[in-house]
Amino acid sequence: MIKHNEFFTISLAKAYSSQGHGKEALEIYRYLLQSSPDNQALKDAISELENADPKDSDQTLPEKSDLDRLFEIWMEWIVRYKTFMTLKRLKSQRKQK
Repeated sequence: MIKHNEFFTISLAKAYSSQGHGKEALEIYRYLLQSSPDNQALKDAISELENADPKDSDQTLPEKSDLDRLFEIWMEWIVRYKTFMTLKRLKSQRKQK
C-alpha cells in the first residue's frame, strides 16, 4: 500500500505500471476513480491491469532497484517539505495574531 495519496496522478500510475508495479498502479487508478467515477480512461486502465498476464505480476520482479529506493526517499522528502511549509505558514499566522 502506498502511503501518500495526495501525490496520486495518472502519470504516476502509468510509471508504476510501466515498471511492472501493477498493484501500486491499480491502487492509484482506483483512488483516482473515486473522485472521477465517470472517467472511462481510468476504468480502461484498471480493466487492463486486472486482466494482465499473471507472469507480468509484481511477484516475478526482482527486489527494489536503487532507482525505486531513491524515488521512495524523494517522495518522503516531498512530504516532509510540505509538512514543514505548512508548519511555517501556521507559525507565521500565529505571530500575526
